[in-house]
Amino acid sequence: FGALRAPLLPWLNGIGIGIFGIGEFSARIWSILLFLGTAGLTYRIGREIYNKETGLWAAAILATSFTGFALARVAIPDVLTTFFLVLALNVY
Repeated sequence: FGALRAPLLPWLNGIGIGIFGIGEFSARIWSILLFLGTAGLTYRIGREIYNKETGLWAAAILATSFTGFALARVAIPDVLTTFFLVLALNVY
């Protein structure tokens, strides 16, 4: 996965720039979408293991945490890595 992670974020940023033009939004849109995807996958894990309410609480806690919110606002590979790790936990 390490070899794939290195070029994936620049490729996604290139797609964002192609769609929205050069700017901060086009570079950060993927971090925001991947963070929201991570929250959705967290909801799914909580729902499958416990119940719907637990999944909702887990996703809400993740979405409102300071670290998660801060990482979703910058274009770094940490959000990408976290998304794929949580996605791997969903595949069972």
